[in-house]
Amino acid sequence: MSEPERDFYGAQVDEFAAAAEGARRNGVRLRMIDVTKMILRRPDGHPDLYGHGPGEHEGFDIDCLHWCLPGPIDVWNELLLQILAGRY
Repeated sequence: MSEPERDFYGAQVDEFAAAAEGARRNGVRLRMIDVTKMILRRPDGHPDLYGHGPGEHEGFDIDCLHWCLPGPIDVWNELLLQILAGRY
């Protein structure tokens, strides 16, 4: 993962850890579904030059690679379903 995404990711993980610790003191358990490493392995895991408006990237005005076809979003939904079903 390149900068600044790596710093942003680290900040999110740190903030979640702090929030989870605060919640734990109040008897609440928080879980984070961190799909970052899994999604980085997929070539379609990040929009990159897809999904931008007209003129931003010539010829790539529609983002069907990420929102019309099965892909990363479906994986997140499947993981959440397994967690809610108590299998993960």
